[in-house]
Amino acid sequence: MLLLLEIARCPVVSQCLANPGLAHGCSAIVRSQRSESLAEHRVPEPWSGHLATAPILFIGSNPSISANESPNAPDPRWRDSDEYITDYFENRFDRHITAREYASVKFWQAVQDLATELLENPAIPGRDFALTEVVHCKSTAEGGVAQAMGECARRYLGRVIEASGAHIVVVLGAKAREATQATFDLHQMTGTLHLVDVGTRPRLVIFLPHPSAYIPALEKTFRHQLSAADLETARALLRTPAQTASFTPSVLPPPRSTSNLPTPMATSVGATPHIGSELLVNRGTSREFLAELGNRAARAGWTRHRDKVPDHKDASWYITAGAGKSRLFYSFKVWDTQRLGIELWISNDKEKSVYSALRSNKAAIEASFGDFLAWDRRDGEATSTLQFSLPEIPFSPNRSEWPTVQDQLAAVMIRFDRALQPYIQQLRRS
Repeated sequence: MLLLLEIARCPVVSQCLANPGLAHGCSAIVRSQRSESLAEHRVPEPWSGHLATAPILFIGSNPSISANESPNAPDPRWRDSDEYITDYFENRFDRHITAREYASVKFWQAVQDLATELLENPAIPGRDFALTEVVHCKSTAEGGVAQAMGECARRYLGRVIEASGAHIVVVLGAKAREATQATFDLHQMTGTLHLVDVGTRPRLVIFLPHPSAYIPALEKTFRHQLSAADLETARALLRTPAQTASFTPSVLPPPRSTSNLPTPMATSVGATPHIGSELLVNRGTSREFLAELGNRAARAGWTRHRDKVPDHKDASWYITAGAGKSRLFYSFKVWDTQRLGIELWISNDKEKSVYSALRSNKAAIEASFGDFLAWDRRDGEATSTLQFSLPEIPFSPNRSEWPTVQDQLAAVMIRFDRALQPYIQQLRRS
């Protein structure tokens, strides 16, 4: 457990607290706890669960600080013994967190659901999967993560994966993806799956949206992000782990070796390497793509979005037009994750009566449309959505490709409207 304690007792923490004026990438996140002393400071979280034996490892951005700590097992502080810290993180889900406390953390629940989907059996936290992060210090709302990510990932990310027994590593969200790509030099590789040599064997690395991402829940699942063949391959690896060594699916290049990567063992506070932080979609070209799309769609017979001005919100660009009934809107969208798609936005529907009326006709609507839709009820909000994204066509800044893609989107929207209009008209008459 030397690595666990090395992370929990990271020397950067004590140096940042001892030197308030220190200009360092980790300073902001270390000081965000506002600890009265080093002894009271919450230690960085190395991982949660049985890292060496769990077959799946999930990687997030950084651990969040909870306002309601477990009264029986509070977050370890610097003053705590090495034995307590080690036992807490290795056996966190076995004996330090109650079922009620576990259920109160939406992120844990979402990760357990993903592990269950992959295993095709109820997943046991800590045993069937372990959790770690690219930044180990705790903060609220990812505060300080962007600044600390380079230093923390350089020191620990590769070594944590190397120490894990996982055959499948699931990277959740944009920040974790960025750090993982930088650590294993994956920037030039496209796609959701990568086979990477880490330690003594290859690991299948899968990139997924973060569970809290502002997209429909369906789109955060393995079955949505992976092809049926790739999903079955991942499941087969969990059933027969020995296959990992010889697994090289046609969609992947040979395993990337990490043997030539720099060793992340520095123990003094030095310069923090910068991990480039560029959006996958250039916002200017996304806006221009949508501005042109509205008028091009009009030439194909879809006139609702003609001359509409693009807007940006919640990690997406979109143009919106009425759908034939008050409170219902159609949108063409470009998400910052490079996805293209369409959406029906239902507003001012806190009781979900409009959504429920449409949802009751799900089978007929999807049969008419010719594909599955992502239905997001959004309980607790006054809005709901129906979405469809083009699975094989990411947004491209190459303008020569735009007309073909715009024509496809217009055709999909026409199909979408044709499938929904009979039920929208019923709502108008009701």
